[in-house]
Amino acid sequence: MFWTEEDIQPVVNAVARRMGKAGRMSYGKQVLMNVVVSTPEFGPVWYGDFEGTVDDLARISSELSAETGYVVHVTH
Repeated sequence: MFWTEEDIQPVVNAVARRMGKAGRMSYGKQVLMNVVVSTPEFGPVWYGDFEGTVDDLARISSELSAETGYVVHVTH
């Protein structure tokens, strides 16, 4: 199957609202480096450093899956 920008962009926008701009680098105590957000259909849609905890990532992953209608995986 071929995906178009119109298919993928809503997912990318939803992830960016929660995670911030893609490719960002952060420093500090509670920073998870090299986080990747992906879906089985579209592959990686966001990457960067995340300021928060693993529990925050799990919560955001669940919320994004419900919001977008796609299974969203967050790895670090």
